[in-house]
Amino acid sequence: MYITRLELDSFRNISSETIHFGSGINVICGKNAQGKTNIAEAVYYLACAKSFRGAAPKEMVYFGNGEHPKADRAKIEVTVIQGDGRDEDISRRKERTIKAELFRNEKKKLYINDVKIEKYSEFFGKLKVVLFTPEHLRLVKDGPSERRSFIDQAISQLKPQYASMLSDYGKKLMSRNALLKKYKNSDSDRGELFYWDDAVAASSAAITVLRAKYIDMISEKASELYGGISGGEEMRIAYRSSLFTPEEDHIINTKEGNAELKKRCIAALEKRTEHDIFTGSTSVGAHRDDFDIFVNGKSARDFASQGQQRSCVLALKLAEGEAARSVGGEYPVFIFDDVFSELDSSRREFLTRRLSDKQIIITSCETEDIKKAAANAGGRDPDIIRIDNGSVING
Repeated sequence: MYITRLELDSFRNISSETIHFGSGINVICGKNAQGKTNIAEAVYYLACAKSFRGAAPKEMVYFGNGEHPKADRAKIEVTVIQGDGRDEDISRRKERTIKAELFRNEKKKLYINDVKIEKYSEFFGKLKVVLFTPEHLRLVKDGPSERRSFIDQAISQLKPQYASMLSDYGKKLMSRNALLKKYKNSDSDRGELFYWDDAVAASSAAITVLRAKYIDMISEKASELYGGISGGEEMRIAYRSSLFTPEEDHIINTKEGNAELKKRCIAALEKRTEHDIFTGSTSVGAHRDDFDIFVNGKSARDFASQGQQRSCVLALKLAEGEAARSVGGEYPVFIFDDVFSELDSSRREFLTRRLSDKQIIITSCETEDIKKAAANAGGRDPDIIRIDNGSVING
């Protein structure tokens, strides 16, 4: 899978531009605050229907400058080719357009081949991306929510209905938590709580099974990749849930896995009822899960050096791409937003070597280190796209 064209109209600081990408390494370069990350954000939006910067749609609509007035609508559109950009057999390639319209005062609109999409589950997966930003370099040290987000975003692209599962789970948690707060200040009958215990447990079990299976899917590949980056050190990852021990992780691969975890979750919720009423929040469930990363048998969070932590994240991101290929049959587009400068030369070269036959979009203030890494890895010269104040000036 690769992108050939990105069209932007009134998006962020970009008034109107059409950008053409090669099927290999593409470097979007320019000084800070010129629009490099805006381009990466636009591509990501068409894969996930949201901004990786947490921006609302109205915040991405062009605010205008001295030459162009403020806009009420932004448009992002890509042409995506399914298949290998190096395959000379054109019949194997399938083309589609993916478009989003963002408004200041209306709900966003999504399109596939100019047909409006009403359900997110029909939109996800049409363009698959792996995003790597400087924030991801803190994945090892940050709290569990960041690691859950990593898993959830990856699974959503592989299993489109998963995003709806997460949304549904969040609503059930809110309802249960609201009831807990109500009980704290009254002696109301608690019969309704049993309903929400069952609902939360069912959603939690389904999400936990999918997350744990995903960690199993990428574990071996991530370990192999880490060994290649580090020169032979060992990395291991393991899903951590309050509903089963590491020795019981075989449960997730059984037919009874969902039912067993649901039963355990209900029992745990009932046991923690008084505690949850006191705190006004649900203390058991998928929203509390995490995964552990080990380097040479020790917790990476507690003992790994900064270089080891970065190698762990790099291995996880590359393994995410491998998982996408194993499920969908083709590699996603890899986006590296301002992260190459955070990596040393050996990691840059490892990265470009591993991704030499995939499409990469890199944003950077400079190009020489990237060109050197590509050359040392035996790859072809990158395609350079220069941007200045929201305008493509060559490329």
